[in-house]
Amino acid sequence: MRRRPNPWILIPAVIAGLFGGGLGWVVNDVACRSDVGTGCATRSLLWGGLGFLLGLVGMAVIMVLVSRSIAEWREYQERRPEDPRS
Repeated sequence: MRRRPNPWILIPAVIAGLFGGGLGWVVNDVACRSDVGTGCATRSLLWGGLGFLLGLVGMAVIMVLVSRSIAEWREYQERRPEDPRS
């Protein structure tokens, strides 16, 4: 049986991506304050974007695996024969 993708997986993935992006931005921004030079905003944007992508993909993978696991468990519960001891 083929299941349709669950759109609710996107919400925690985007939230995790935003936290990852914010963390990447802040860490680079703090490190950049000690450097004298140009390009700090560009590097902060780059690291923020990378943090966003890593957070988004990581949480999406976890949410897909959890969703599939729950679906398999429900399917197993429906097919399982009754326990003779009950």
